Amino acid sequence: MVIENIARHWAMKDGRTRNDAVIEAVSLTALAAMIGSSVIQFDPIFQGLAISLWIRFLSSTILTELVIPTIYIFLKKDPIQAL
Repeated sequence: MVIENIARHWAMKDGRTRNDAVIEAVSLTALAAMIGSSVIQFDPIFQGLAISLWIRFLSSTILTELVIPTIYIFLKKDPIQAL
């Protein structure tokens, strides 16, 4: 919900399309989480946790930005209107 509000604000403020604003908001959120979890990368006990967090953030971002919209377009009867 927070990402949606940020994307709506960016779309209205900068004149970008809503889709571009959502993609940028999701990417920046995942990047911030990956940078935040990089602190524990240097701890020998929690190093595995940091790696698994990075993989989880990366895979969820790819799913959110590529896979789910692609499935939606294929399931929609008119792909032009889906965008």
